[in-house]
Amino acid sequence: MLSIRVNQGNSSIIAARRPGASTQKALNFAQEIAKIEDKHKIELATLLKKVDETGEQLSKTMTLGHLQEYKTALKNFLNEVARSHGLSTEHLWNHQGQSRILTAIRQVEKHLADLTDEVKGQNTSQIKILTRIGEIKGLVIDLFA
Repeated sequence: MLSIRVNQGNSSIIAARRPGASTQKALNFAQEIAKIEDKHKIELATLLKKVDETGEQLSKTMTLGHLQEYKTALKNFLNEVARSHGLSTEHLWNHQGQSRILTAIRQVEKHLADLTDEVKGQNTSQIKILTRIGEIKGLVIDLFA
């Protein structure tokens, strides 16, 4: 609601906006959006923590079971990032930031495939596996930021 006062002394008009229902609705909407964003950040942080934990397990004991747990945790994180950004592998994307995320996801998938090959190989050193996990972790952190 807008109220107008006319100041008699110097012939100026002063307009003041009173907080009304529309202002309160906008404030409530902004608060709801902030809550949703906070909840989403917490979900991503939880998924990222799971990726980190399973990566640590894999680096200590390089078994196919730990590799599968790591791949599952990573897949869950990447799916959530893609879903939150509205990405789909069936679409082509413009160069306004969306392609960067899709490209990063593809790089993570490539590194994960290489890691799988290295873990399955009998003569792969733990240093190579730790390096690969570190590369994946760096890409994942870029997606989270």
